[in-house]
Amino acid sequence: MLGDTAIASILSHAEGAPDKACHDLIEEALNKWGEDNVTVIVVAWEPSAVTRV
Repeated sequence: MLGDTAIASILSHAEGAPDKACHDLIEEALNKWGEDNVTVIVVAWEPSAVTRV
């Protein structure tokens, strides 16, 4: 399992691209910890312009 610091570093270098972040996280996990059983979920979220009623 990657540590918080490694994950934060990879996410900060992904330049807002969830697909790049997933790829880089998987590559790092496989390079350090093994050949399978890697799961990554990255969600791109932006605040909505909709206001509450």
